[in-house]
Amino acid sequence: MKYYVKLVEEFEEGYLFLIPITIILQTAIGSVAMMYLLMDNSSTTLFEMILCVSSSMAYNASILGQAKKKTVFHMLMLTLLINLSLILINLL
Repeated sequence: MKYYVKLVEEFEEGYLFLIPITIILQTAIGSVAMMYLLMDNSSTTLFEMILCVSSSMAYNASILGQAKKKTVFHMLMLTLLINLSLILINLL
């Protein structure tokens, strides 16, 4: 729990500096996830694609909508978790 609190505090302190970096990070990971989804030929591909795109759009919308810094941090973590799990699912 200490590590989580420290991460949130660091994100809130360097918010304006970290926003462009996190946008690039989540876009790159989302693109890799989408590449693996498009290479897969299963029946759940469409659902997974919707999940990938909507989570990335939700993060970008939280930034553009000027949500609270803690909310933006949670959206970033959720987006990274979803996209990384999609990558792992499609690699197996």
